[in-house]
Amino acid sequence: MKARARKKSTPTFAFDAWPEIIARLRRAPRRAIFVDFDGTLVKIQRSPRVVRSSARVNRVLEHLERNPNLSVAIVSGRRARDLRRLLRVRGLRYFGLHGGERDGRPVKLSKASRLALARAKHEAEAQLGELKGVWVEDKEFSFCVHYRQADEATSRNAARILKKMLAPWRKSLHVLSGKKIWEVLPPEVPGKFAAVQYMLAKMSRGTAAIYIGDDETDEGAFAVLKNQITIRVGANDGTRARYFLPAPPDVLRFLSRLDHEFRS
Repeated sequence: MKARARKKSTPTFAFDAWPEIIARLRRAPRRAIFVDFDGTLVKIQRSPRVVRSSARVNRVLEHLERNPNLSVAIVSGRRARDLRRLLRVRGLRYFGLHGGERDGRPVKLSKASRLALARAKHEAEAQLGELKGVWVEDKEFSFCVHYRQADEATSRNAARILKKMLAPWRKSLHVLSGKKIWEVLPPEVPGKFAAVQYMLAKMSRGTAAIYIGDDETDEGAFAVLKNQITIRVGANDGTRARYFLPAPPDVLRFLSRLDHEFRS
């Protein structure tokens, strides 16, 4: 699927646009929902290790998954296995590592990508691991530099170190910036938008898609879904999304209302 990026603008509150959204969905032969996890279904915590899914999140997703009129996928920077452990909802499709894991399988990396990633991870752990409030998460097919607990000066220093450190691999690796994270990925994993394209390519023409996400790593998906229903969660200035919702509880209310609208 090819699409020109929608220009960044101020989006509309999703519930104010509810009639417009429902009309778009009702005209479509099929409907697909793509939802990010951290910051979208659950509140972001100081460390991803302490995040837990609530009973309400699981209940909403279970209802959606049972709805024959809706196809639901979780698209996240987390590993797919971690998403399954956190959510424990059967039948959902999980796209982990920003689309690097699709239908339970990781994309194949070239020898050059594997070598660059391994060396860069080693350098990141050596050069950034000693900075207070900064830590490196090894995800096997990528790695993530977290700086949520670092002060502003340390964060700026970490950014300078990372940029200089990755310079030798600028043709082999790229960086996605999220909320207090930098995700370092091989070229075989361009971003979450690739997972969206992969799933929609397997669905019937005319499928209506909803994509809900909360940060810069979701902007690529908003861009390729130019004529679809895209929703930014939280701060929304300068987003490519058409609509916004303030916080995860509003996302759950929105999804519950969708389920009710399309329940058989």
